[in-house]
Amino acid sequence: MPSVKMLTTPNKHSMHHVHSSLFLLTSHEHTKTLKAPSMQANPTETPPGSEISQAIRNLVISHHQDGKGYKTIGSLLRLPKGTVQTIVRKFKNGVSAPKPRSGRPRVTTESEDRLITREIKKNRRLSAETLQESLAVFHDKDISTQTIRRRIKAEGLNGRAARRKPFISKANKGKRLAYAKNLARGAAQ
Repeated sequence: MPSVKMLTTPNKHSMHHVHSSLFLLTSHEHTKTLKAPSMQANPTETPPGSEISQAIRNLVISHHQDGKGYKTIGSLLRLPKGTVQTIVRKFKNGVSAPKPRSGRPRVTTESEDRLITREIKKNRRLSAETLQESLAVFHDKDISTQTIRRRIKAEGLNGRAARRKPFISKANKGKRLAYAKNLARGAAQ
């Protein structure tokens, strides 16, 4: 059974805190060094499943045309050998860029987008929630309020909120007017 040793370097603030760790697995035959996951990640590598950019594809092709092998190109550009092979194979078949994909279809049709815009232009105080309810009832369409807000914003109609104004009764209006006229007369003299 291999024994596990942990080597630590002390933090400058306290000898008890671990600044960085390096785990060593030791056995009688050999010693293995395992680095922490943060040390293994390379910032220039592409994340798994991400698409290789056209610039990197062009670099792969130029290195291949210079006569370098798949493994060498892979280590130079930090790409798996299989990815390099695929890029070169597609280049030989005449494919330079990945095919465009359809993506997720829109929830609303063009006519529904126009309906949303028309309703908002009719009443600018209409909320997305109210519009969502009316679309659900009359058009049997379940559209999120966020989608409705995006459609409204796409038409250049940004959200508005009514200004908060104090309620003024008729009696108070008269008193305010009289005060203002009095003030104006006093300033005029």
